[in-house]
Amino acid sequence: MNQKDTIRNIKDVNSLSTVLISLVEKSGMIDISRLSNNVFSANEKRGFGEQKIVFICTLSLLSGKVQQILDDCRKYSTEADEVVIVTSSSKKVSDYFKKWLISETKSTKFEFWHEENLIANINKYLPEYWGNNDLFLKAYEDVFLKGLVQES
Repeated sequence: MNQKDTIRNIKDVNSLSTVLISLVEKSGMIDISRLSNNVFSANEKRGFGEQKIVFICTLSLLSGKVQQILDDCRKYSTEADEVVIVTSSSKKVSDYFKKWLISETKSTKFEFWHEENLIANINKYLPEYWGNNDLFLKAYEDVFLKGLVQES
């Protein structure tokens, strides 16, 4: 299975969120906090402080999920926060949706990731994902292998 198929076959939004949480941990972000099944936040160290980033995850296209995404933005982020909306879809988010979301929230701190962005970031920060895309099993394997090394 190639990388695009792996991303397209993520079975639920909780699994996508789990992959992203692992990815932001590996990228060096701190204070990661799960806010809901599809939303989490993390702090990125910058210069002399930190920037809170809220990640909103969704599977496939955004159609039918527009109001939910707006509600999540309003509920879990402030004007000072950056928001990254992540979709496993291969299609880019439309300019119309971006402009609408900016006008509704009065914030311009949005970033939109689709399949290509997701693959690029996984390649950069979490390349081991491609070897075994079950992160729960991967964590178990790591502990098991450490135990074997310690015993020997």
